[in-house]
Amino acid sequence: MQSTVKKTATILTFCLLSFTQLAFFCGFAILTPNSTTNYNFEIYPGQSDKASFQLYNDSDNPISVNLYGADAIPASPGVFAAKSAQQQELTVGKWLQFSSKNVNLNPQEKKEVEFQMVVPDKTPPGTYAGAIAVETQKNENEKTQTAGMSLVPIIRTIVPVYLKIPGTEKNAYEWSGFSYDTKNGPELSVEVKNTGNTIIGYQGEIDIQDLSLNQIVQTQQIDKSQLYQNDDRTFSFKIDRSKIKSIVNKYKATANITFSQIDIKTGQNTTQENLNKKLEFEIDDFEIVYIIIGSFLAVTAILITIIIHKKTVKKNAKTYTVAENETIEMIAQKEKVPWKKIARLNKLHAPYSVKTGQNILIPKSKK
Repeated sequence: MQSTVKKTATILTFCLLSFTQLAFFCGFAILTPNSTTNYNFEIYPGQSDKASFQLYNDSDNPISVNLYGADAIPASPGVFAAKSAQQQELTVGKWLQFSSKNVNLNPQEKKEVEFQMVVPDKTPPGTYAGAIAVETQKNENEKTQTAGMSLVPIIRTIVPVYLKIPGTEKNAYEWSGFSYDTKNGPELSVEVKNTGNTIIGYQGEIDIQDLSLNQIVQTQQIDKSQLYQNDDRTFSFKIDRSKIKSIVNKYKATANITFSQIDIKTGQNTTQENLNKKLEFEIDDFEIVYIIIGSFLAVTAILITIIIHKKTVKKNAKTYTVAENETIEMIAQKEKVPWKKIARLNKLHAPYSVKTGQNILIPKSKK
């Protein structure tokens, strides 16, 4: 069998209360050979390899846990994260198989758990990432009260698993965007994507330069992080307005990012490439003032238009003397003008009555 495995593991423990992840002492641990950091497999398509670990219940109560595989997902820099049991697994999470998916542990008991990585035929070469997930089953007797709600604590521990399928490596990535947004802060955003079949690492910094002062006024670090196959990540940060000296000025943001391929066996960065992008933008503290002034001018223009229109209608109107027994409706029909326009022009109110001999204005009819 042409496959190798380096059996190592780390304990990454997260405890779930409802849908909120909180870290605390969980009462059980995963014990791995040599107490090292993660499992590394190198397997050809259509083949498999085995490994094992121990589950240890160091509490005074019996526990029951579920075991499942989970694909790795992008997370905050320096944090390894994996999908939940409810999400669909596509690679490593789907290919991990356990001798038992449910394990019961008495107090202070240890149990050996075997698992294997089974790689389907015709799986493309590349580096894949996932995790072994160990999650306690719900115990209704261990409810806790939080903000008036009863919550059942769920403990989840994940151990990173990396798989390399030999073949042609494609170390490729995209720096798809560098943008400035005034609506959220303002803030700057950087978008990166892994378009190859290796694990890509990236880190860097963004400098903001005041062009009028010709000096850097703010620097933001982009901490070291990883992108798995087809993953993308948007890094955003808000600009510190306290460091902006002028009211209206132009600035230049320069983003420098180092991309690298990560060797899963050593964790070291290889084939590094430094890229940079520049972006010029303006920060205008009077923006809200401009909006208010613009709105005021627009309303004023509308009011002036209405006044001019009324004066024009009145200027073009003719004088009409009301005959005996005439009503405003009769006059409107006779002059072929809507009676409401006559009432509005002469400021008549309900019941819109007119008197014999009264002079009223008749607006010009539109033929």
